[in-house]
Amino acid sequence: MGADVVVPHLLKAILSKEPPYHSGEGKSLTWSSDVEGICGFLVKAPQEYTIRCCPAITYLLSRDEPKGPEIDMMLSVVERAGTQETYVLSTLIALVTKYHGSEDGR
Repeated sequence: MGADVVVPHLLKAILSKEPPYHSGEGKSLTWSSDVEGICGFLVKAPQEYTIRCCPAITYLLSRDEPKGPEIDMMLSVVERAGTQETYVLSTLIALVTKYHGSEDGR
């Protein structure tokens, strides 16, 4: 399966916190850890997948998600997407300002 088939499912899994993509035992949802797993995949997948998913990851970075995915995992996806994705700059500037002096801010 290629990116045209896989990426729409990845985007739904990244942006939707609901089943069928995220569910654990009972009613506990696994969205945060699932997105971290997707980020792990995207930094190793062909760059086409990463570039197509980067806008969704950037959107998550711009939100102040309580109990959200690890910032460093999402930043790894942005880094892998490459420098041509200039739309991420405003989000990165906001993150550096917010986390100034912390490990995430560096």
